[in-house]
Amino acid sequence: MKLVTYFLELLILDSLESEDNELTEKMSELKRQKAAIMTTLNDINKQFENMRKEVEETEKKREQIYSQFHEIIPDNNPNHDFLLKVLDKKVKRKKHRKNEDESDFSDEDEDDLSDLSDSEDEEDQQLEVCPPDCDVNLFESVQALRDNRIDLAEEAEDRQQQMV
Repeated sequence: MKLVTYFLELLILDSLESEDNELTEKMSELKRQKAAIMTTLNDINKQFENMRKEVEETEKKREQIYSQFHEIIPDNNPNHDFLLKVLDKKVKRKKHRKNEDESDFSDEDEDDLSDLSDSEDEEDQQLEVCPPDCDVNLFESVQALRDNRIDLAEEAEDRQQQMV
């Protein structure tokens, strides 16, 4: 009687062995996929952490630019508000610059500027000219700070495009 029971159990085990092998293979494959996903996830987390650090560094540099502005131009300076507008002015540059320090307008930017209202165009032109009661060196320093701020913004935009 025991032999018959053993024999029946052996037949059942034999029939389930192929299914067990298939499930074992599937489990191994899923473990490999999980390991690959975890590796990818770790890489993405490292990239995210690096990007977060770069954003923090960019923000610190931006804060340094504004602190430099406030160091060279105190709040009680009669041209403080005007020079702050000069610093905050958005200047569009050529997309592909041969020289990183070049800040010329492209033809497309000139077309964009012609679409602006006359008052905005006049205000933009006024922000490019040093007022008579302002020190030229201060004005040029603010323009240099503006160029640095724009460089930072362009770097941040490039980083963002790389992420996509």
